[in-house]
Amino acid sequence: MTVPRTHDAAPEVRLRRDRIAKPEPHAASLVDKNRPLTRADLRRRRAASSSAVSEQSVRTSEEERIRTVSIPASEAVTETETVSTTSASHPATVRSPRMTLSAPAGNHARRVSRKLAAIGALVVAGTFTVGMTFPAAVVGGQALGAATRYSAPAQAAQVPDDQIQAFVTPGEVRTETLDRQSGFSVASTADIAAVAGIRHFTGSNPVDPDAAVQWPFPVGVPTSSNYGPRGGRQHEGADFTPGEGAEIQAIAGGVVRIATEQGGAFGVTVYIEHVVDGQTVFSRYAHMQYGSLKVFEGQNIGAGQKLGLVGNTGRSFGAHLHLEITTDDGKVNPVAWLQEKTRD
Repeated sequence: MTVPRTHDAAPEVRLRRDRIAKPEPHAASLVDKNRPLTRADLRRRRAASSSAVSEQSVRTSEEERIRTVSIPASEAVTETETVSTTSASHPATVRSPRMTLSAPAGNHARRVSRKLAAIGALVVAGTFTVGMTFPAAVVGGQALGAATRYSAPAQAAQVPDDQIQAFVTPGEVRTETLDRQSGFSVASTADIAAVAGIRHFTGSNPVDPDAAVQWPFPVGVPTSSNYGPRGGRQHEGADFTPGEGAEIQAIAGGVVRIATEQGGAFGVTVYIEHVVDGQTVFSRYAHMQYGSLKVFEGQNIGAGQKLGLVGNTGRSFGAHLHLEITTDDGKVNPVAWLQEKTRD
């Protein structure tokens, strides 16, 4: 029996190959092959190539790291396998074998070494503490008593007296008390100069204060002009400059022949007659301050006695003492004569 075909039946659907929807091509493929390449096309191709190379490099390094870390701890040293990577942009690369130290094994070895060092230090410290704390009797030694520790060796008692290398004081030696003079004191050069009113000094004169001949000042003072030719004429004395107001003392004992404030070019002056070593000697002290004379004519004085103060009277161009010494041979150099007479 034949069933007639009606129009209500759904028609059979057949898909043709040429009508199946195809995916749209990549933007890069839209470029016409027959059209010449532009700069934009070249930039897109370079970007795609660089991205592929970066992904391949990251993937290769990750594989190497996983391969190295996953080695067991029991194998401290292993050989890295040869890795070959083949891609369109990179040819196959062969890496040479290398020795790699396992990280877990190295850390374990360092921890063990640190523990051993700490244990050794504790053992040494404990031994030292025990040795310093316990007495000798406890550890087996023999403790020494006070009598044994400080007793003299047996050999020392057997040495003859003539072989002892030490000074032995005889039994008859007796100590004596030193007889010190009363009123003895020590003063520095600056102190002596200050007492005498001396502001400029060079040092202490090495002269016994009880000697027969003295310098005109208790300490050494500078000189501004010495004995000899000066300004076309003879300078017959020496000019001492200790500073105005310094005390002047007699160079030796004798008799005052002149003591005046009307000395002309010498100003306030004192003239004394001495006898030194059996020879008559005269000394003159000139340019002293007005009103400072401490002696008078005909007075007997001793060595070192105060005569007056340094001034600037008469024909003078600055405060100083003009000292002259006259012997049987005439005027002499005062400095040289005093050095000779005060020499030890």
